[in-house]
Amino acid sequence: MYCSPGRIMSYPTEKMSAESYRKFRTDAKLVSETEWMRVYELAPKSFSYESKFLTDGLQMSAESFASRWPTMTQTERRAFASAYSAKADFTPDDEQIIDLIMKDGDDHVWNSLVTFIVSKHPQRDRVLALVRDRLEKHPDSPSNYIQALGIARDQRAVSVLLPYYDDYSSQAQAVPERADASFEDVLPIAQFLWCSEALFRITESKKFADGIRAYLQHPHPQVQWWARHALGEGRE
Repeated sequence: MYCSPGRIMSYPTEKMSAESYRKFRTDAKLVSETEWMRVYELAPKSFSYESKFLTDGLQMSAESFASRWPTMTQTERRAFASAYSAKADFTPDDEQIIDLIMKDGDDHVWNSLVTFIVSKHPQRDRVLALVRDRLEKHPDSPSNYIQALGIARDQRAVSVLLPYYDDYSSQAQAVPERADASFEDVLPIAQFLWCSEALFRITESKKFADGIRAYLQHPHPQVQWWARHALGEGRE
């Protein structure tokens, strides 16, 4: 999972403010660094993954990328995609880079890049059609695709998302309401909330918003945080 600066990998129950992040970041320990990113330990089991494309303004030409991509291992490709997804701008070179990845990338790479691509690629219809196609093929990790379609408010995605919504709803309802449940135990609720958020963004239907609000009073603090986030509360 890739976390941009200020986002914590340990899934906090409360939102970390920019001021709090700066304080943590000052005392953070650099635990690893690659060509594309740095990883800092903010606290035990809490990390910040900082993309050099964002923090250092790193750029890559399409020509350079085209020569390197075929030689990258799967691990290197995924690491590149995670860091690249945090890039703030989108240049003509980036469009060529993404087009190459669209032709020669797997679901792990796409999962890292899909929100970035949907938000910035100028050929919106072509990109959204590809994302819908990926979801219809039931990838192992569909959540990022679902969230990307919600961000894009893609009306054509509703029929693709509803089967996921029904499935996730059933799974979420089967989770016991316990404050001491493990993260893995409550993860099905997160999937339901993310899918509900996407459908609410697209349709603005009260049904999906009410489904999210039902979890604001859940005894597990992580579930409450997910529900607030899905409703747009406490975001920067």
